[in-house]
Amino acid sequence: MDKALFLGFASAAFMVTAHVVYIRAIIQKTAVPNKATWLIIAFNTYIYIANQFASDINNAIWGVVLTSVTVSIIASLSLKYGTSSVNKFDLVVVVIALIGVAAWWALDDPRASVIASAITSIISVLPTLNKLRSQPGSEDTPTFFLAGVAMVIQLVAVEPEFDFVLVPATWMVLNFSIAYLNTRDSRLREPARD
Repeated sequence: MDKALFLGFASAAFMVTAHVVYIRAIIQKTAVPNKATWLIIAFNTYIYIANQFASDINNAIWGVVLTSVTVSIIASLSLKYGTSSVNKFDLVVVVIALIGVAAWWALDDPRASVIASAITSIISVLPTLNKLRSQPGSEDTPTFFLAGVAMVIQLVAVEPEFDFVLVPATWMVLNFSIAYLNTRDSRLREPARD
């Protein structure tokens, strides 16, 4: 097995584990996903996979294909258990995300798709970050930490070219940021101890 394939599957194993932990947290109601975030992530995941198939992918992409299944499950669960903050902010985020996807189709350029995917990734977590402001500790920190580790492995697995590193690098930063903010916000909520 070549190194890229092995690391791609290792990254996928971390991501699937993170998603299973999150699915469990959602069902146990210890985490509350944001519907807009997870629907955009699911849609964006499939666009990213399509882009990588169009861009001379290496074997590392197969890990992302595996995680698309768990992302779809989380998006479905978010419809039942997630926050339903259909407000102007979430609607604007969804519209901007759709514009990013439309840019890929309109430009028919894999590099434009990678950039649009990275921008859409950033935009997709804005509703979750907004939710953490009003509902601190409402996410599952281990999920986002494991997902960040998965993206570090993914970065090692892919060729060091812009088309292959931009999206995993973006998600690495986003996942670690959510894990940190959720932990920080949880500590802020804890009562002071004498």
